[in-house]
Amino acid sequence: MQRGQKRGYTSFVTIANCPTCGGSGKQITKRCSDCGGAGVTQTTSTIKVSVPKGADEGMRLRIRGAGEASHEGGPSGDLYIVVHIAEHPLFSRDGNDLWIDAPIAYTQAALGSEVQVQTLDGTALVTIPAGTQTGTVFRLKGKGMPDLRGYGNGDEFVRVTVVTPSRLTSLQKDLLRQLGDSMGDYQKSAPKKSVFRRFRDGE
Repeated sequence: MQRGQKRGYTSFVTIANCPTCGGSGKQITKRCSDCGGAGVTQTTSTIKVSVPKGADEGMRLRIRGAGEASHEGGPSGDLYIVVHIAEHPLFSRDGNDLWIDAPIAYTQAALGSEVQVQTLDGTALVTIPAGTQTGTVFRLKGKGMPDLRGYGNGDEFVRVTVVTPSRLTSLQKDLLRQLGDSMGDYQKSAPKKSVFRRFRDGE
């Protein structure tokens, strides 16, 4: 639609879409009750999406033709899905590697043992050498997340935490005292005097 306006010796021409047909060149005399003549309606649908192995936080998945419908019968747009990874109760993720904490008893840490840990495809045995300390990390090669580009799997790292028992029986306490005496780390001697007390007593 073209409109002209003259001001003095100057002419102004304004070109805009027709308010009736919107520039389509077609006029709808009987409008649809569902779309109001727009040719499209808004609906909500559920679709099934395949998430590839190794997908990570923030990854975008493109679904062709599942977006907004275009006017005048053109092709529909695409739908983009942003992946968010929920926290796992056991594993924490670092790229393709996984981390898991493994609590063990102090007897296992002192004497050595084998412990079962959870992996993505079941369980695995981890050998705990004698004298293992809290914070020691063991590596399970190839037990991590699959690589998105198909380059194998990451690793799983097992972080050991030595658990100190909070409730002991009298017998267990006696045994621990005996162990402490044999190792020289349990003393029943009276506490030492402070420096200020020694000076005051002339020691």
